[in-house]
Order: sequence, then C-alpha cells, then structure tokens
Amino acid sequence: MAFTIPSDLKNIVLHWWKIIDQPEINVDELYNFIAFDLFLAPLEKTKKIVQQAIHLEYLSENKERESISLSDELQQEFLTWQEKGILKAKTMAAALAQSWRPPIDITPSMTYQALLSDLVDVSVLEKAGKIRSSAVSLDLIAFQDKIEGSVKSKDDGGISQSYRFKIDVKARSISHSCPEYNSLRKSQKQFCIHIARIFMKLFVKDSEKTIELLRNIVYQKSLWFFE
Repeated sequence: MAFTIPSDLKNIVLHWWKIIDQPEINVDELYNFIAFDLFLAPLEKTKKIVQQAIHLEYLSENKERESISLSDELQQEFLTWQEKGILKAKTMAAALAQSWRPPIDITPSMTYQALLSDLVDVSVLEKAGKIRSSAVSLDLIAFQDKIEGSVKSKDDGGISQSYRFKIDVKARSISHSCPEYNSLRKSQKQFCIHIARIFMKLFVKDSEKTIELLRNIVYQKSLWFFE
C-alpha cells in the first residue's frame, strides 16, 4: 500500500503508525525507526514532532515503560484504516483466486521469514542481524523439549551484558532476562533483538526444526507464555 506523507501533525502521527503497525513502541526505538530506518525526518525534528504530538494528546507516553502509543481517538481512526485495508486485501485475494496463475515455489527461507515477521517488527529484525553469531551461545538445543543459552550485547549505557534465555517447548514458554523484552516485548508476545537473533542462528543449524518451532509459536500464540 502506498502512502502520501501528510503535512499536518495529526495525520503525520497516523502516517507513522500505519508503517509501525503495532499498538506500542519504545520511545528510543520510535526515534531510531523514524529518523534512521525510514529517513522520514532528522532525529531532532523527530523528537520535536513526538513531544508536540504528546502535548496535543495525539500520542500517549508511558514514562514507566518508556513507551509511546496512539491516543484513544487516533487509535480508533487507525483501527478503522486497518479494517478497510483487510477488507481490500480479502477482495483482491478473492479476485486473484478466480484467475489462473503459475504456482509459487515456496522455499524454506520464505516460510521462515513469513513466520518470523509475525513475531518481530522490521526495525528489531535489522538490529538483530547486526549481532554477531559468536555472541549467541546455544548451551542446549532440543527442539522437542528445551533450548537454552545466552546472548552477549551492549546495554543502553554501552556496557556489555550477557542475557540468558530459555525456550521450553513442552511448557510453551519463552523466558529471557533482557530489559526491553521484559518491559515491552513480552506483553505484546513479540521477540526482542536477542530472541530474534537466536532464531536466526537456529535456522542456520536446522532450518526444518526451526520452522516447525516458529509455526508452533505463531499458530498457537495464545497458548504460549512470554515470561
């Protein structure tokens, strides 16, 4: 879907959220995503726009969680836009289903990317790809039981930290010691950069079993515990 960048603040905020497409986002991640990933505005201008939008109550700030979300009014407009998009997509899919087209050869990589995109937004995936493979330690890999290990990464202060993780397949739970995961991602049942990087490494080791695990998480997300 193509977007025309609006000029008024209210619609600028809505325009951003149509791209972000998630209910809540860490404030620093929002700044980086708008300024450095999408290049929609310089960093300082992005910060001013966000603060002005908060002042005018287009955006809501949760200082305890350090996150930003749409105001109730704009959230309703956003949901209406989403519903129209879903209806349009269904109409197009129905039209395409009635016409002949050659079969698409779905590769394991395509399946993996599609499943992972349900659990990781674009900005997080890009950051995860920058973590070196050597920083990810897989101490236990048992796809039908448990996967455990740690990821070395620098915190917001530039200090190197080691974050533990455990994926308990039988208990359907994912636990991780990363602050961002615990403050934001787990409530949304989304992966942080570390969990995303773990699955990248797992896919290299065993693509078939990694896809099977991702399919389990995505298709039965309501039964999984993000802890």
